[in-house]
Amino acid sequence: VVSKVEITKRVFAGERKIQIIPYIKNMWKGRTSSRIKIYFDGLDMAEWIEGGIGPNEEKRGGAIYRSYDPAKTFTLRFSVVVDNNNEIPENNDLNNRCENITFSSSETSKTHRCPIVGPHEPLR
Repeated sequence: VVSKVEITKRVFAGERKIQIIPYIKNMWKGRTSSRIKIYFDGLDMAEWIEGGIGPNEEKRGGAIYRSYDPAKTFTLRFSVVVDNNNEIPENNDLNNRCENITFSSSETSKTHRCPIVGPHEPLR
């Protein structure tokens, strides 16, 4: 599942950008060594977590960046989807989305906590 998304607006490498970092969590006792795709629906961007994820482990994804013009009013609206092609076998593919994330032009940083949707088997 996507557990949270951190969003920060500032200067990165000399350019005004918005940095978006997703966190994913394995809610089951199994593990995967597969590469995990994270898709940013509404931004048409993607990134991957290499090396898989273990039982009850939370991993930080890599950052993606969007340029912005501080003189313009904008609001980012997007969703984050982990394993959007359902390549990793699991018992609930319906919990792979974190919907309705918004980041307004007046915000400088935000942590969006995603609702964890079941069912999940008990962690052991």
